[in-house]
Amino acid sequence: MSDPRFTTLIDQVRTGAIDRRTFLARSFALGISAGVAGSVLATTVAAQDASPAASPAAAGGLSPENLGVEGVEHTTDTSKGNINIYSSWPLSGASEQIGGDSVAAVQFAVDLWGGAAGGYSITYEALDDGIAANNGAWDATAEANNATQVVNDAEAMAYIATYNSGAALASIPITNEAGLAQISPANTAVQLTKDNPANEEGYPEVLYPSGTRNYMRVVPADDLQGGASANFAFNGLGAQTAYVLHDNQTYGEGLATVFQTTYESLGGEMLGFEAFNPEAPEYLALATKIANVAPAVVYISAIVNLNASKLLQDLRDVMAPEDTAIMGPDGLINQAFI
Repeated sequence: MSDPRFTTLIDQVRTGAIDRRTFLARSFALGISAGVAGSVLATTVAAQDASPAASPAAAGGLSPENLGVEGVEHTTDTSKGNINIYSSWPLSGASEQIGGDSVAAVQFAVDLWGGAAGGYSITYEALDDGIAANNGAWDATAEANNATQVVNDAEAMAYIATYNSGAALASIPITNEAGLAQISPANTAVQLTKDNPANEEGYPEVLYPSGTRNYMRVVPADDLQGGASANFAFNGLGAQTAYVLHDNQTYGEGLATVFQTTYESLGGEMLGFEAFNPEAPEYLALATKIANVAPAVVYISAIVNLNASKLLQDLRDVMAPEDTAIMGPDGLINQAFI
């Protein structure tokens, strides 16, 4: 925290010159760890909340008084000790906005309840499992290291992770052996929790060496998303032919496979199914090859960090919107993609 630029950011967020998301984004750009930035935010919010004008309840917004179970009073007692909760997802590159927003959302929830629950104080720390030099894309080693750090914390109660399904493959076995609850706000790969003919052999059981499930997710899996996308393409758009591109990762390939299977079962014709190279400088040759078979729809099954924006641009250079629709999954719901 000796960087004068970071000191300036701290002053700005404490005086309200910048908001919390901007503070996090600029802190990460300076190389400040999520833990340090998060701790500054926590103390800042606590100081701001000491003023009634800054209180959500005073503003008529969310508060412990109008959340939770009716008739159950929220207690701010912390006499029983401390509980740590952690999160882990990419926080830089193409993931800077959605990662930073997610950190701010968790911190907001903790602050909203006064950093206390069940007689314990609640401390939150955000970890980064992405590689800035790789446009913020997740990294299996980084994720495994994060999970190991958390399970070795005796005060850790929950691990909010991961954003990317492939990263979950690295951490679930670690948290499972330790008996630590892992909750994902975004993982969609089928094999993380469900038996499916498309799964690699042994999944999902191989992820749970203890024999007891510890992992949960709060979003639908790709057997629903991929199927819904295929149904929309065939029945909604009336697209009789399709070409599928995927990023060759757990999420992208798995979702693409579900799309393909469902689309063909509906009567659609698959003109191509292949992985694209995320490190390629351009995709004009690939785009031209696809344009030559004239699919009614192209489905890009990928995450935004893996050059999907460039792929879309090159596809559009040779295929007009009125001739070919281009679709993508939730992995592309990101301002950086736009």
